[in-house]
Amino acid sequence: MLPPLRLVGADILRGAEIRQRSVAIEAGRITKGPLPAADFSGHFVLPGIVDLHADYSAPPCAELGASIRASAARAAAAGITTQWLAHGWSWEGGSRSPARAQAWLAAMAQARHLPIDLRPKLLADSHLIDDDGALLAAVRKYRIGLVSFANVAAGVIEMARSQPEALSQRAKALGTTPATLAAGAARALSRSRDVPRHLCKLADAFDPMGVVYASHGDPNAERREFHSMLGARIAECPACYGAASAARAMGNPVLVAAPGREPSLPGLPGAFDLAEAKLVDMLVSAAHPENMAQSAFRLADEALADLPLAWAMLSERPAELMGLVDRGTLDYGRRADLVIICQRTRRIEATIAAGRLAFATPEAKGRINAAFPRDMVTAPGFCGIAAQ
Repeated sequence: MLPPLRLVGADILRGAEIRQRSVAIEAGRITKGPLPAADFSGHFVLPGIVDLHADYSAPPCAELGASIRASAARAAAAGITTQWLAHGWSWEGGSRSPARAQAWLAAMAQARHLPIDLRPKLLADSHLIDDDGALLAAVRKYRIGLVSFANVAAGVIEMARSQPEALSQRAKALGTTPATLAAGAARALSRSRDVPRHLCKLADAFDPMGVVYASHGDPNAERREFHSMLGARIAECPACYGAASAARAMGNPVLVAAPGREPSLPGLPGAFDLAEAKLVDMLVSAAHPENMAQSAFRLADEALADLPLAWAMLSERPAELMGLVDRGTLDYGRRADLVIICQRTRRIEATIAAGRLAFATPEAKGRINAAFPRDMVTAPGFCGIAAQ
């Protein structure tokens, strides 16, 4: 936990405006007062990122505790202070099997001293019909607050048709063969008639538990409408304009993966395509947490949104969607979740989560240390940061 501290000289995002102000933190909260001042001139101080979907990926042989800590550290370095880390719950088996997911959930529940607020999420295959009892038991036991439904089988069949190399890589990661994976997808799709009843049962159980549920990768407007009628009113990573447009027409928030520098895939609209069409409400990290902050700056650079609005897609809006009233902005009394970014390089210099230094470069540590007397800085245990 950082000692009482005031960040001065930086441009602060507060009240939908970026102005040169100071922001004070004490006991893990945003506060006021004449506290020791750390000079962050030439930097932005922005609310910590709230990420509603990050893909958990690790080799099947990976030690779960170590991989979870690595995921949290990677998120902290990307400016993320709250993250829902998603594990597959699929008929595919291997690292996406329900058994592996259960072991991962147990490891998540035991994880301690993580740098950020890391929460479990399940990416549940809509065609895994006979496992709804185990899924509901896991959601109850581990108090999972967010679940996404995805038609994994349809994606595997499309890979087999048009991307055989991608199918081979997926099969290898799961410890199976492309032929076995494709056959499993065909069997799953043969039960499509049972899917509506299956999802309705899950939705009826989720509602009284307060679980928020979404659909992932809707392929068309009809599928988005179907999921919305079930109660899955979040459109996560829609696969076409039609699905995103249908979500917007129904008042469903649209979550899109924050892109890197690579162009969008043919036929698959990217975040900037959808933003230009006014069809993006929030960004998620998916497989690339490092893209989050840079995507907000690119939205501003390309005049698709000013920086306060673009950053709200990463912080305030997702916090509101999940009912996290204590974070998402730098208002007084909120959790001290914030990210410090160099304006010249746009590099993340520090991430503070609930008043704790989750990530910092040597330069940022030096600026914080400079706010205090040297004998305090060199005392054992000071701030958890070493003088550098």
